[in-house]
Amino acid sequence: MSKYLSKLKRILVLTPDAIGSTYFQRSLTVYLNYHGYITQNYHELANFTNILSDLVENLAINSNNIVARCSPYRSLDFDQTENYLKFCKHFFTNIYVIERCSFESALSYCNTHQPNKERPLNVYSKHQYLKNKNKTSYNITTNNFIESLKYFEDFYVWVDKYFPNHKKINYSDLVSDPDSLFKDEFNISSTKELYLKEYNKFNTLRIRNKDLNSYTASELLKFIELSDYIDFLVHRDLLVSKNKFPYKKITLSEKIKDIDNFTELLDVYNSYPSNHFKKVTKDDIINRIEQEYKLWTI
Repeated sequence: MSKYLSKLKRILVLTPDAIGSTYFQRSLTVYLNYHGYITQNYHELANFTNILSDLVENLAINSNNIVARCSPYRSLDFDQTENYLKFCKHFFTNIYVIERCSFESALSYCNTHQPNKERPLNVYSKHQYLKNKNKTSYNITTNNFIESLKYFEDFYVWVDKYFPNHKKINYSDLVSDPDSLFKDEFNISSTKELYLKEYNKFNTLRIRNKDLNSYTASELLKFIELSDYIDFLVHRDLLVSKNKFPYKKITLSEKIKDIDNFTELLDVYNSYPSNHFKKVTKDDIINRIEQEYKLWTI
């Protein structure tokens, strides 16, 4: 067992949409339970209740480790928003933000929130992937893209104001090797392997109808066992029953292929005044596409 266990109990993810927070929560919840730390995922706290006293009472008597998320927009649902945020700041011992390229996040957000198009916020099945996938290429208007940039800028300003003592989790580390990331971050001593990266890659290929013939029977059995374990956690109310575990929604190469004015949007992004956004070059994009190709297809 980990000597760090006392600090594992209350884990909060601060997030807008489109930065990978759902995958972080769900995969971390599965990982901790698998390694012997009974952990309950509340997902979005505002979904549980919008009455602060009810939330405080429920979390205070929960003897399990807790993983949850808090967003600036859903926090407005609470009857005492300022007190809710103060409670989260002091109750949760480990507070995280997913560190991801803001340009890619803005593109994902625009893809999900295109006007007059209903799209899933995340992908949990082949059906939802096909629903999210564009049949034809499309444009993202400059105004909509700038609104999405403001959406993320407002989020980072909110984080700085209410949760200055947070820690960042790199999105690339999260998707490329979640087992190692969680093991190191939470000082887990167990040597058991969960194969979260391989499971995520398999499902990314599966929902895209890619060739799966290279997988051995032993590997497929591991994925079936992991799916069964996720169902077991749902049965024990440690994971939400609806949309249990997300898969890769859209890759960077898919965004470039589908968005006609991709280059124009990159120029808009790099011209946007913000202390929270890092500049992105076309070479950065090419390198990330190559990294994604190696991660998801090789």
